[in-house]
Amino acid sequence: MIYELWIEKVAERDIEALDAGARGRVTDAIRRLATDPMGRGTKSLSGNLSSLRSLRVGPLRVCYEIDQAARRVTIVAVGHRGRVYADIGRRRGS
Repeated sequence: MIYELWIEKVAERDIEALDAGARGRVTDAIRRLATDPMGRGTKSLSGNLSSLRSLRVGPLRVCYEIDQAARRVTIVAVGHRGRVYADIGRRRGS
């Protein structure tokens, strides 16, 4: 089954801020989520972020939500593993 990919505007800006090499790796990883959003290299987040999953791309994380009913993956943030989770909390007011 193929999932539709949506990227929130703020996540688009996250991706645009990456260097060209990292941007390419992240873009490829996001495309793979369309066919297997719960596959290898992904994990469920916990606490206030429990509705999200993350995908490891080297030191970067792609954080996303899955809507099974709509068959949609929404990318909510992309960033360095040391900052991205706090960034999501700030963006969502948590």
